[in-house]
Amino acid sequence: MLEISIIKCLTDNYSYLIKDKKTNLIGVVDPSEFKPIDEEINKKYKKLDFILNTHHHNDHVGGNLDLKKKYKSKIICSAYGESKTPGADQKKRMVSHLFLEIQFLKFYMYQVTLSTIFLSLAMKLK
Repeated sequence: MLEISIIKCLTDNYSYLIKDKKTNLIGVVDPSEFKPIDEEINKKYKKLDFILNTHHHNDHVGGNLDLKKKYKSKIICSAYGESKTPGADQKKRMVSHLFLEIQFLKFYMYQVTLSTIFLSLAMKLK
């Protein structure tokens, strides 16, 4: 089972905290700031395995460095955004697309333009 928490950030953004109950992996998508995400992690999980950045704009990566430092998380981003994404892990990047599977969800990221990454979720067919 997958658990997803929606976290309000800044004045008009949201980040998504994801837990795979089967593997106990915890991730966050587009952490625009540290404090609200850290508070949610501390309430529920006490750890963060990965940060998934859909693109490098500050309203998507503002919390990267503090979260990575505190939780020793890996940051996953596009190859294009790697030099612009704070804390990006070179071995955890995608070249033109990324596939990440967590239990029954598949995350597909495609580089659509030089500055935009499209993220889609698809149910895994058994």
